[in-house]
Amino acid sequence: MALPELLTALDGHRITTAKEWEEIRRPEIMKIISENLFGYTPQHKPDRVLTTILEEDNASCGGKNNYRKVRSTYWWGKKSCDVVANIYVPKNISHKVPAMMMVDPFLGELHRCEEPPYLYSFFPPDFITDRGYAAVQVVASITSPDDRVRYKEGVLSAMPPAQNKPEGTTWGCIGAWAWATSRVLDYLMDCDDIDGTKVAVSGCSRAGKTALWCGAQDERIAVVMSNVSGTGGAAIIRGKVGEHISDIVANYPFWFCPNYQTYAQRVEDFPMDHHFLMAMAAPRPGYLASASEDIWADIDAEYLACTLGSEAYKLYDKPIALPEIRPESDKQVIDGYFGYHLRPGGHDLTPYDWKRYMDFCDKFLK
Repeated sequence: MALPELLTALDGHRITTAKEWEEIRRPEIMKIISENLFGYTPQHKPDRVLTTILEEDNASCGGKNNYRKVRSTYWWGKKSCDVVANIYVPKNISHKVPAMMMVDPFLGELHRCEEPPYLYSFFPPDFITDRGYAAVQVVASITSPDDRVRYKEGVLSAMPPAQNKPEGTTWGCIGAWAWATSRVLDYLMDCDDIDGTKVAVSGCSRAGKTALWCGAQDERIAVVMSNVSGTGGAAIIRGKVGEHISDIVANYPFWFCPNYQTYAQRVEDFPMDHHFLMAMAAPRPGYLASASEDIWADIDAEYLACTLGSEAYKLYDKPIALPEIRPESDKQVIDGYFGYHLRPGGHDLTPYDWKRYMDFCDKFLK
């Protein structure tokens, strides 16, 4: 099944320059993704914002870090929603530090990593701060619960919908989580101890899809990273093994816009494939992590999206070192502007992944 052409504009002409990409093709792809995958993110400015430090600890993680829990509340009229983040900053550093920001929709309540070894499986703050980064956890389930019934409790009901958009293009959880991640970045931009211009964003599985969508929309994100994001994220859907559109919309239709469900039995009509989403990070550094036993995500489909999406970087003369054949398990591609590794094991996010993220990000954020 032929894939949609990344660098062919809707009028049929070939995109050959960065200027054409930015002025023609990138806006086209943004519209395609918004109308067929994640929905349009409303652009209504809130009437009021209140940011509160809920908790602070200057001896966090065994005394290594300064910790704070931050909540920003956004009002549109009488309706409101919250955005919450847990932030760990290494102590005894005299300059602003770059940050690793993780989208986390998995926690149903606020979480703090204070019991040795100071991590829960996806987010090891002391492991990150030991490398000189702030560790930022976006508690995305506060902004939109990851629940088929309750998902609209938050920004999806508080903010008015996008105006004058086609039917079937309203946003779902992934759009809401991406919006929340950008709002945390707003806060980081004003911090005295974190350099908001040097923030990498990542996430696992559904949060990996979110990280890609956030990075596509918010060009302030310095490095866009995704971990085992599979269907709806980093994986080419045409010819994919494991999970298909029909599977994911049967279980999680509320993550996406309604139009996405219509492609469950007609993938050939889907007007994009996921190299489009990967390319939206260009010319910023991008990174893809897969897991060798993650059949549901399909590591070959993820790597194909990675290599095809990297074509956009060539318009900017950014070096790409991805080999034509996918690297084997426990190998990493760190050279160039698009990195990759294949972790041994299954569907997860571990310190193994974080180490390789930071090895890559060190080149660009330090």
